[in-house]
Amino acid sequence: VFEARRTAGEQDREIRASFLAGPVEAVGSKRPFDLVLCNMIWERMRPLAPGLRRLLVPAGRAVLSGLLQSQEEAVTAELRRVGLRVEARRALGEWLALVVARG
Repeated sequence: VFEARRTAGEQDREIRASFLAGPVEAVGSKRPFDLVLCNMIWERMRPLAPGLRRLLVPAGRAVLSGLLQSQEEAVTAELRRVGLRVEARRALGEWLALVVARG
């Protein structure tokens, strides 16, 4: 989180961004986000999945990375169950990143 804040602060233009390391519940009742980035293994991400949908504005996206390709079917099934759909995927070796949206 420190590095993300530092990098955002070095940009030449104003960036409105919030950076948080912690559970979804830590965000509380703040307004939803246009973009959520989540980089962790699925075993840690899965309990957060139900709260992820409420963090997104209707046209918002979440980038989920740190996933294993071998878990893709289980991950996408759980995301559908909580009201999220996969819009794009990117794989590199055994790793997988997904772009998801509400719906």
